[in-house]
Amino acid sequence: MPEEFSLFENVWLKSSFELRCLTGSFAGNTRRFEKHAEHILRTINSNDYGLLSQYPKIPRLMGMQNESREWTVFMVVDHLRLHIDFVLNAIRALVIDDELRTAVPRFRYLVPDDVGAECIDQFQDSVWQYTGFVGNLFDSGKFREPSGSILHPWLGRLNVKRLHAYAGFHLSIHRSQIQKILATEGIA
Repeated sequence: MPEEFSLFENVWLKSSFELRCLTGSFAGNTRRFEKHAEHILRTINSNDYGLLSQYPKIPRLMGMQNESREWTVFMVVDHLRLHIDFVLNAIRALVIDDELRTAVPRFRYLVPDDVGAECIDQFQDSVWQYTGFVGNLFDSGKFREPSGSILHPWLGRLNVKRLHAYAGFHLSIHRSQIQKILATEGIA
């Protein structure tokens, strides 16, 4: 876990994620993912895009690294798009039993500071691709088959089902960040 995370936060993050994995079915985790994505899109589309590119300084939230405290809403959305694309590609690789293509990148350094409104359509496309793929995976029952796993630096080994649970869990953390940014800017 990052150095700025307290022992309490580490325990909270891991136990919250484990609870999500234990209590959420594959279909339930899909619904959670879709709910968070829809809320993020609704929130973004109901605000002025000029305000969404403001650089706030918010308190660090639980599960969020210090370096992302000054992200614009657009930067958060682009981070989420990159993350969704990674999780989709990781699940695809695990389904075909190719663990070598699933290294966990550090997305902060891939998000440009000047990202703009174009990230919204890209995020929407990533959400559609992801939900379409996991929907087909659910219908085929392949998510139940044994697969390899990847090592997440904070949450340990993630197989297909745990990666899918993580996708929605990650969205929920950054959904809170977007709400805090908008509240700090006096928007929400």
